[in-house]
Amino acid sequence: MLSEDRLNQIAENQGSYEAEAVAMALEILQLRRMLGAPWAVVQPLGELYVEDGNAAMIWPASLAERGDVWLYRLEKPS
Repeated sequence: MLSEDRLNQIAENQGSYEAEAVAMALEILQLRRMLGAPWAVVQPLGELYVEDGNAAMIWPASLAERGDVWLYRLEKPS
């Protein structure tokens, strides 16, 4: 796995690397930031409702209990 330092080096020295490598480094850094901490949780039964296309109650991650399913918030692509 690439370290945070290595990814930052690639992202900050764009003239030294292929454009595709820079884009991948930036994308990985963004995903690590977004997935670094859960946004909310849903109880296991609620997960079944979501899978069926129904609504389910979600709670802030700070109220997580054992067995809850972690939810992560991804930024919308620009």
